[in-house]
Amino acid sequence: MTTTGTAPATGTPAAAGATAATTIDIDNTQKLPVGPSPAPAALTPTVDVTLKSPPAAGTVLTFGCTVTDNLGQTSALATATVTIQGKPSVQIAPPAQNVAPGAPIGLTANATSPGGTIASYSWTLQSVKAAG
Repeated sequence: MTTTGTAPATGTPAAAGATAATTIDIDNTQKLPVGPSPAPAALTPTVDVTLKSPPAAGTVLTFGCTVTDNLGQTSALATATVTIQGKPSVQIAPPAQNVAPGAPIGLTANATSPGGTIASYSWTLQSVKAAG
């Protein structure tokens, strides 16, 4: 992983309750950066990670965190896994139909979202081909 962005992922001086932002490239060989910590009240316990090149659906990312106190004692590694979910899919029923001029056109969208729920539907008219 190559790290870029507004702040390192850990040991970042910030206001209490603040969040560090980090953008990373994934190559499965490096870790998010760690560094010495300033005063504990100024640490950022949260990091927002944005992937520059999102991995494929089904990819599992494992993040880890350790903490070191003012006496130099380091905690055990805590980990969290994140599974990249696939994009939602949609099908329109019926896919083709014939209707009389002026008659209503009924369409139904059947949508699914792996790991989530459908939050909105956006309908557009994609093209018009005149009779001829």
